[in-house]
Amino acid sequence: MSYLHALFVGVGLVATSAQVADNQQAADAALCQGDAISVYLPDSDTATAPNISLAQFQYRSDGDPCGRNISHDELMRLHAASKSLTAASFATSKKNFVLFVKYALTPDGPATLAMKASIPQDGNEELGLYYDKAVTLADYHSLKGTVEVFFRYEVSPSPLKSKTPSSGGGA
Repeated sequence: MSYLHALFVGVGLVATSAQVADNQQAADAALCQGDAISVYLPDSDTATAPNISLAQFQYRSDGDPCGRNISHDELMRLHAASKSLTAASFATSKKNFVLFVKYALTPDGPATLAMKASIPQDGNEELGLYYDKAVTLADYHSLKGTVEVFFRYEVSPSPLKSKTPSSGGGA
């Protein structure tokens, strides 16, 4: 085989390999449609407290419709921390509201937080305390690029009764 013939065969193999890779990416992208990927959890993982439910858990990343820019373990680690914080913050809430929480994760920087509630946040001590704690959940990272992770919690008035001081002497 001449050098020129081998060169054309080698270039053809490289082109064929690139075409197979492009076809695989196109096939993957066809399966991954939409703006965000929803994470479905068992009921035990969506009920953070008797009066709180995780209504949505999604993530997205520009240029990554199949969600490969973050590991499943990292998503679940952030979910566990958010679930615990939300339960501790609102388990005795007397309010009815929806809380939207968004974390932006990068490979090498701290996670950043954005939060919105269906009730006014200004002057709401309960939401202010939650935000102050939620912003500390910063050690979560994507594998590549920026990945946004969304939680939507529905909070209803707590069925838990507040303890009142007992009156008078014992029985």
